[in-house]
Order: sequence, then structure tokens, then C-alpha cells
Amino acid sequence: MDRFYIAFDNTQNTLSIDTFSSVENTMKVSYYNSSNSLNFNTNTAELIEEIHIYDYTGKQLLSIKNINKRKIDVTAISNIKSVIAHIIIESETILKQIVLRS
Repeated sequence: MDRFYIAFDNTQNTLSIDTFSSVENTMKVSYYNSSNSLNFNTNTAELIEEIHIYDYTGKQLLSIKNINKRKIDVTAISNIKSVIAHIIIESETILKQIVLRS
């Protein structure tokens, strides 16, 4: 006599999202080596409110608040090869990994 058994329900209900739109797909972050600057640009009506830049140890390198623009250029931190950008937009928060130098 078995105490346990596995029963499967053959219904077609699965977890899903019918529509998904994300500002993250329209947020473009570019690094320009010649000017050592990062360019943050969104192609939607959403405004960039804040940008925080961290290194991989979690140390905050830069924090800019009250931006309220769709595009901003930021001077990159020297001697850092890659950073994590925490971007706050009107409707959501975006994290981007950015490689500055190889």
C-alpha cells in the first residue's frame, strides 16, 4: 500500500502574460570613448527621474536626481571597466550593466 501518489491535472491553464510592454526595451545607454561619457536616452514620453551608478562591489560612484529629461549625458568614472546603472523612470526602475573598457 502506497502512502503518496502524484496526480496531474490535464487542464490548459498556464501562467502567462497577455501583453507586456517595458520601457527597458526602449532605454538606450551608450558609452562614448572619445569623450568618456555615458549617454542615457529613452525614445518614449517617459522622463528619466534619477540615475545611480555603482561598481560591482556595490559602491555608489555617482547619483543624479531630479533630471526630468528624456536624454542626458554623464561623464563616466575613470579607471572603471564596467558599472551598473540604476535608472529610475516615471513608471519603472531599470538596471543596466555597462562595459566601459575592455
